Amino acid sequence: MYRVESGDRCSLHDLLSPTYVTKPLETMEKVKAGTEFTVYAKTLTGKAATIQVTGEDTIDEVKAKIEENDIKVIYSPNMLENHRTVNHYGIQLDETIKILHRIYGGKPPQPAFNTDELNPVFGYNLNSVEDDGRRYMRGGFQYKRHYGWKRIAIKVLAKYGDDTWLGPDGIRTEEAPGEWPVSYHGTNMKSTQLILKEGCKPGSKAVFGRCIYTSPDLEMIERLYTREFNYQGKTYKIVLQNRVNPDQKNGHLQIIQAAQTTVGADYWLSRGGSTADVRPYGILIREVSNQH
Repeated sequence: MYRVESGDRCSLHDLLSPTYVTKPLETMEKVKAGTEFTVYAKTLTGKAATIQVTGEDTIDEVKAKIEENDIKVIYSPNMLENHRTVNHYGIQLDETIKILHRIYGGKPPQPAFNTDELNPVFGYNLNSVEDDGRRYMRGGFQYKRHYGWKRIAIKVLAKYGDDTWLGPDGIRTEEAPGEWPVSYHGTNMKSTQLILKEGCKPGSKAVFGRCIYTSPDLEMIERLYTREFNYQGKTYKIVLQNRVNPDQKNGHLQIIQAAQTTVGADYWLSRGGSTADVRPYGILIREVSNQH
């Protein structure tokens, strides 16, 4: 887990900006214990600093060397934990640490998310990854992975008590006992921010009645139900990745087959309360110009 202060804001730029990919620790060339070496600290506004660290320095000590008290240090897509060391994260000579400043007062940059709502440790970027051809299963249904999208994980661990519905972390084709299947919900930036605060709510106007509509088919959701938005001169689409209560017997899930929907894919209808039936756990974002 990563540590952030409650109420911090994280802009879309912070979430989409390129980050350094952490190499497996076993492939790292270790610097001799106690030896100082140079790394670079750079803010999102371009301000840079050169600092000397050792592999035994903690992230707290690195922060002190940067001479700023209110920062978060980011390496790869993860927020670094204060008690971990430079060696733990495999930070190497002449590499760069990105610094995300806390924003005080005033109107935060938009689009933005509250860091209380996000868990970057579990994000997964498939923006440039092609379908591997394997069949993935979750909760009794096929899970169509988010190829072509970047996933920003939502903080859900322990949010609903037992985490069985979420299944174990990691890339796996097999399903786990008790986990819920994966579905997608097309939306826009404003609605995504509202859903993170209040949860999914049934729509009032829909052909199959008042309920929460999702689908296991990401391609259809993107094609028909996403709304484009512009940010810093680029156009993006956004989709919520959910886990859905699969209990059809007790009315938690109704599946409308593709033959009835006329959109070439199934609709999943959840009629109960959002936390009982639909739990968003990832925000998917892709740049429209990169789709083809």
